[in-house]
Amino acid sequence: MMREQFYDRLRKKLDFFLKQLNICDWHNGLHGSECIRYYNPCCESGGVCQYLSSAGCTVKSLSCKLYLCPEAQSALQRIIIDKTHPQRTTAVQFLSFRLQALGWCDKYNILLKPRATKEETFSDNNIPELSKEWDWLNQEFPLTSDLDLSTYEINATCQPLT
Repeated sequence: MMREQFYDRLRKKLDFFLKQLNICDWHNGLHGSECIRYYNPCCESGGVCQYLSSAGCTVKSLSCKLYLCPEAQSALQRIIIDKTHPQRTTAVQFLSFRLQALGWCDKYNILLKPRATKEETFSDNNIPELSKEWDWLNQEFPLTSDLDLSTYEINATCQPLT
């Protein structure tokens, strides 16, 4: 299988999990499509992403499917901590697949460039690769059906006062 096809398969599977879990809480808001971070969304943090439209993302980016902001991480943690949550098994499967996907990207030399299209990912451009420490899921912890993250801190944020 070619790297580009593998990229597509990973992105589609991650997209499937993200749609099932809806941890980014995508919804129609006052300004079009909004996520859980309506006051400073990932797609606008550090400058508006060139692929963002009023209807949402216009490209299929693997790095964006792998990235989770602190608010989305917190939502995922809340699902996993609640052993009675109906989506807990899906959340654990998502974590497991996500860690595998990061490993496969390393193995097949798929560079994870922020806000990059598939074409940009495989081209020789100047977009820097994301660092290995870019989020909390690179931490090592066992992924089992009785996973207990109750000792992990859940961060909650609210809209800053202006």
